[in-house]
Amino acid sequence: MKLKHIIFDMDGLIVDSEKVYTEGWFHAAKINQANLSDEVLKNTVGKSVIYNKQRIYDELGDWPMVHKISEDRYAFFYDKLKIGQVPLMPYTEEVLTYLKSSGYTLSVATSSFKPHATRVLEELNLVHFFDYQIFGDQVKETKPSPEIYETVIEMAGFSKSESIVLEDSLTGLRAARSAGLKTIWIPTAENNEKLDENMEVLAQVSHLGEALEIIKHFSQ
Repeated sequence: MKLKHIIFDMDGLIVDSEKVYTEGWFHAAKINQANLSDEVLKNTVGKSVIYNKQRIYDELGDWPMVHKISEDRYAFFYDKLKIGQVPLMPYTEEVLTYLKSSGYTLSVATSSFKPHATRVLEELNLVHFFDYQIFGDQVKETKPSPEIYETVIEMAGFSKSESIVLEDSLTGLRAARSAGLKTIWIPTAENNEKLDENMEVLAQVSHLGEALEIIKHFSQ
């Protein structure tokens, strides 16, 4: 069946945010003098804020400190966003423009919470591209649960065979695959993840430009 519905993750897929997020965690831990291991801070890449806060709590055992670190990390990120240091990923604008003008329905499905994700999308002038938006605070379980993808499929009203997901992290990939959706995986240098032997994807590519060519092929 012809593809009609393209679902995008946000962080690390269309927005080059993962490096700044990680820098933000390190910055927040430092200014709060929190004794957090580099392993915990580096492993925040591609994970939901709920997951990361739980991991930090497991190491610190102090929820008020966890919340303070999270707040300071957001403040660091927004400072960088405001001065243009959170750019789009390569080919983002070109790909979104082409798909939108070609009549595809576009959705964004991110584990980031709505107030944060909306702020990012608005600051980077991306909101108008997306017909449907679903966020981590609008579902009971975030990725790797399939709920966020199952929800956006229902919202958009397309079948799974008419839809395809673009993801950059294994967490998101597992969510899409569990939802029974075709998936193109575009791993970033920051997440440094490798596919499991039993993890199937439609394709693995280096950037969104290559993903667009695959979408065109499957839409013929």
